[in-house]
Amino acid sequence: TFDRHNANYEAIRRITTNVVSNDFFGTTATTSLNLATTIQQHFPAKFRTIARYIPYGANPKIIHENKIHRIEHLYLADQAVFDIFSYRFIEGNAAGALTGANQAILTERTAERIFGSVPAFGKTIAIDDVRYEITGIIENLPSNSDLPVNGLLSINSKMRGDWTDWKAYTYTLLDSKTESSELTDVLRQVNDKYVLPYLKESNADVQTNFEVQTLKDIHFTNDLHNDTPKGNRTYVYFLSVVGMLLLLIACFNYVNLSVARSLERGVEVGVRKVFGAHKAQLVRQCMVESLMMTGFALVIAVGLLTVLVPLLNGFTNQRIAVFSLLRWEMLAVVLGLLGLVGILSAIYPALYLASFDPGKILKGKLAFSGRGSLKNTLVVIQFAVSIGMMIGTRLVSDQLNYLKDKDIGFGRKNVVILKLPEDVPYRRVTVLKNELEHLGSVEKVSIVGFGSKPGSGDTEKEFFLVEQNNRRVKKTINCIFVDENFLDVLKIRLTEGTAFTEKNISSGSFIVNETFVKRMGWKNPIGKKIGWREEGEVIGVVKDYHYQSLYNKIEPLVLIGYSPISKEMLVRINHPRGIALIQEKWNGIMNGEVFDFSFLDENLDLQYRNDEKMLNLFAWFSLMTSLLAFIGIFALSYLQVQQRTKEIGIRKVLGASTADLLYLFTKKILVSVLIAFLIATPLAACLVNTWSQNFVYRKEISSWVFAFSGCLMLLLALAASGSSVFRAANRNPAKALRNE
Repeated sequence: TFDRHNANYEAIRRITTNVVSNDFFGTTATTSLNLATTIQQHFPAKFRTIARYIPYGANPKIIHENKIHRIEHLYLADQAVFDIFSYRFIEGNAAGALTGANQAILTERTAERIFGSVPAFGKTIAIDDVRYEITGIIENLPSNSDLPVNGLLSINSKMRGDWTDWKAYTYTLLDSKTESSELTDVLRQVNDKYVLPYLKESNADVQTNFEVQTLKDIHFTNDLHNDTPKGNRTYVYFLSVVGMLLLLIACFNYVNLSVARSLERGVEVGVRKVFGAHKAQLVRQCMVESLMMTGFALVIAVGLLTVLVPLLNGFTNQRIAVFSLLRWEMLAVVLGLLGLVGILSAIYPALYLASFDPGKILKGKLAFSGRGSLKNTLVVIQFAVSIGMMIGTRLVSDQLNYLKDKDIGFGRKNVVILKLPEDVPYRRVTVLKNELEHLGSVEKVSIVGFGSKPGSGDTEKEFFLVEQNNRRVKKTINCIFVDENFLDVLKIRLTEGTAFTEKNISSGSFIVNETFVKRMGWKNPIGKKIGWREEGEVIGVVKDYHYQSLYNKIEPLVLIGYSPISKEMLVRINHPRGIALIQEKWNGIMNGEVFDFSFLDENLDLQYRNDEKMLNLFAWFSLMTSLLAFIGIFALSYLQVQQRTKEIGIRKVLGASTADLLYLFTKKILVSVLIAFLIATPLAACLVNTWSQNFVYRKEISSWVFAFSGCLMLLLALAASGSSVFRAANRNPAKALRNE
């Protein structure tokens, strides 16, 4: 349902940039600032409804009446965004809202946060010492908007970039007569005529081309760089499949129990047939009973939904409203499921009951047969699903534990991350650093740039002029901005050369990792020339460490000694009371800025939060499938024992032991579990192996997991089926035969 609130939903396209070089390939969700203006200036009018969203910093400071507000999801935007997307204005209107200089549009929530109950329209705010006029207030965007927006600012008409400055999310609107293929052709012409000549002229070791996404595909495409947070289609499919499996297991239990209880209704069916009831009438009666039971179950489910949805929201960090599920599409699906489940689960029991011979029923010659192939098949499927879920839960848990325990090449414990306001002067940041280093509970302090701390997920890429194969080439390489204490704070080992010091640190001094040296083919890296903002040289080489998550392999990395790019502060502490002392220093120096801190090891664990959520859901679903299977087998065994009580009594009189009776009644269960194990094992291994392909570093699948899951399911099945048999086998046989 993401973005379907837009009237032009079917016609909106997003343009992305595919980048290929010797050291990097992938697609970024952003494009050059030049793309939109180039299309508008040089191509037909039908392609000119095109707009850019340019993120305005991570958490910019907005000042109104001397009060500071930090607002996220603020974008510079073109006027054309109102022609493409459906923004509903509460104050002002779309016409000319962002055409002038220094104009701003705020959402209702943001306006209330800044201005309170006072009307915001026409007022001014200051952002980075620039005053903006509020030219409109729009409704808050729905939670299912892929691009969350709290405010829009007009773009400076002088803003320019080059063709490798990928900063803008670029959207366009196709008119009713324009095909996507025509837009693709225009983008190919732009690339061939403008982009590739620029790349060739600048000697860049990179090739690009543009790609087009439909709006409906954006939210679940999660492999693009520089993109907004995305959903995971795999998890949606997983939850859907598991939900259907749980529903099927419940239906299987209903079918098996209905058939097993058929003898109890045999006399009723026989009498009705004697008095003229037709087979169709009996089938219809069973169908109605099944639909009524399914309807009651639906009422209970709706009641549980109101309780469980808030718990699910807290668990998954989503904002699902119960009433949002009451759309006509969802109601149609629910009613369809109601009818489908009610009818399908009743078909076989209904036909089975209606086929009884009334003569045999009324003479007492009808007996329950436990050899039904359908019943056995349904039992095997239940066991297979339960075993598969057990195996999957254990293997996913092992993989995540492996990632958490793996040596990542640096010290992750006892490192505090302080988020620095973007507009705080660097001089004040260095004062804070010096004050913190004088605290006894602080070992070292490092100032780092955007995306420079390990696990940030948004490591910067820059063009560097480097020597490779006896020639100078321009390459796109991952880089981080650090100071002289970075290696000490994170305990990263230097293998060659020297570390940064206060004397040698500059934008012309570089440290590289071992992978960079190998990729360049350097034998003596110290002193090698690298061109960035200025010509510099390599002064050191660090041992490879995982500066990105373990989803990614270690890529070449350049550490740039350029401290003025300060976004975060890394503080290594040696005592828990260090946090309070750090906050005290912060409050004294940062003039009312919010003290926002976290721990590095906790941040790194957040990289795998989605997989941990899947693991927890996996575990709960595994428990539910096993519980349903257990209940089904227990009830089925209980009914069979009740219907074969006299047989058990006769066998006891003839000398059968309790063990003999347990074997007689449970041997089919043993076979069913074995068949289910053979089915579930390869399927579970295949699915978990597919999931683990997301990780570059994977734990080998252990065979004991399969054996343990199979044995556990076997014990549960034996406990469910054997308990009723054990109680019946230990009764006095005379009681069972008394009525003979």
